[in-house]
Amino acid sequence: MPVRTLNTTKGYVSLNGLEVLCLMVDRMGEQFKSHVTTVLPAVIDRLGDSKDQVREMAQQLLLKLMMPASTPQYVFDRLGPAFHHKLWLVKEGVLVTLQRTINRYGARCLLLSKIVPDICKLLEDPSPQVRESSVNTLVEIYRHVGEKVRRDLRKGLSQQKLNHLDIKFEELKASGNMLPTADVGEY
Repeated sequence: MPVRTLNTTKGYVSLNGLEVLCLMVDRMGEQFKSHVTTVLPAVIDRLGDSKDQVREMAQQLLLKLMMPASTPQYVFDRLGPAFHHKLWLVKEGVLVTLQRTINRYGARCLLLSKIVPDICKLLEDPSPQVRESSVNTLVEIYRHVGEKVRRDLRKGLSQQKLNHLDIKFEELKASGNMLPTADVGEY
């Protein structure tokens, strides 16, 4: 199985392994579901690769694993370790993958209430890139679901972080880029 090729330090080998896995998922479809848990740890590690192309291909593979091989929720239930990974690139990568998942499959494909606490913890990450990606991810979730996420955030964030997010949410609301699925009622 091409999973071994993902565990190399040579970027082109990892990239080719990810491409082969993408092709296998395309070819096998739902039959690949039994291999998802085998592949995920190596793909998570590739989110932290030093080469942009490898990280991008890892994100593409994660999106392909969501459909048709399984479901977005199935994959994100197993991506939990990525939110706590030691490499900031992995944490940033899983946040970007979450944004892409929501934009591709919609917010209803995931139980976001299970994921939001992990995103909130990343607002305190030592890496500024991870903190910024966390804010962007919460804003993207807000764009899809609206005020419900703001109410959920009230429970576990400092007032300073809430104020910062409230400003971002209001900017988004004022821009008119909210989706019709979002509840934009008065808060």
